[in-house]
Amino acid sequence: MQFFQHLLCWMAISMSASHSPLTDLKSEANSITVVCSNESVREDIHHLKQQLSQETLIRMSLVHQMSAFVNELLTVKKDMTSVLVKMEEVEKSHADIQLENQKMRMELDRYVKMNNTVRETSHENTKLHADLRSAVEEILIHNYTTAEFTTEELAKVQKDMSETLGKIQELENNVTDLRLENQRLQREIDEKIMGHEKEDDTNLQMIKELQKDFRNMTSTVESLRPQMLPSFHARLSRPVRKIGFYQTVIFDFEVVDTTNSYDPRSGIFTAPITGTYVFFWNILSTEASGMDTTLDSSQGALGFGFVSHAVNFGNGGNLVIANLTSGTHVWVKKADRYGNYMHERFSTFSGYLLHASG
Repeated sequence: MQFFQHLLCWMAISMSASHSPLTDLKSEANSITVVCSNESVREDIHHLKQQLSQETLIRMSLVHQMSAFVNELLTVKKDMTSVLVKMEEVEKSHADIQLENQKMRMELDRYVKMNNTVRETSHENTKLHADLRSAVEEILIHNYTTAEFTTEELAKVQKDMSETLGKIQELENNVTDLRLENQRLQREIDEKIMGHEKEDDTNLQMIKELQKDFRNMTSTVESLRPQMLPSFHARLSRPVRKIGFYQTVIFDFEVVDTTNSYDPRSGIFTAPITGTYVFFWNILSTEASGMDTTLDSSQGALGFGFVSHAVNFGNGGNLVIANLTSGTHVWVKKADRYGNYMHERFSTFSGYLLHASG
């Protein structure tokens, strides 16, 4: 008869554990009344409900922190996307400017060739001018010294000389105009080259600033990671039937570990950041295996838990808030020589960062 009573009580525990004691308080339809004649079983149920409430609070806090982190990460990702778009636009503009510079260099080469041509033409005109003057002077000297001119011949010679001098003057004017045009073209080319070089410097400076902003955003994302994620939850993967005095309880099944700060091989959590942490542990034992436990650390004992020897399937642990420095080790250990048995599903160890310091 006592066996069936225990069976009914454990069925009631399983049904109540499927509901959250926080979210189902307002719904009378979801409430379950557990009727057990054994006083120790009712006390076990009370402990298990308290454990579920504490674990629900921890999960809600973790969900809230992860949601805030995801929102900040999405904002940074949006800003990074905007910076990448601006960088692409600047790079495209830089490519267009390089193409324009190439065109300007080709135009400059053409102007230089034209300038060389003008110089050659000017040199030829100057030489022709000198040759004509020499020829005219030789003709005049020869004519005046070797022959006598008639009035008509003299007038014709003077007319030819005037036409020749007019052509020479026209050639000189052309050479002057070409020189002025060459100087004007040279000034325009110099101004365009200086303008493009200045624009290139501005675009390069903008690219450097965008790259700096991108690196700063990347650093911001990396700096957010250690501030939001330190949290873990572990339990036993199988029952523990023998454990020594002061021996560490190794919760070897890792459920959550956002920063790889908990070692399931040693049962030790290492604080990655200096700050205020919340820890919760629970041990479910049997009537003959009640025990004391301690939340120990490299800074000293942080808290104590007790599993009663007098009740069947005794349940005990504690919730501790502690200030830890970065690198501090935290673990659960057996604190006396009594008791060995620990149930795998209800024996857990959890913790998370409540507030970072500095």
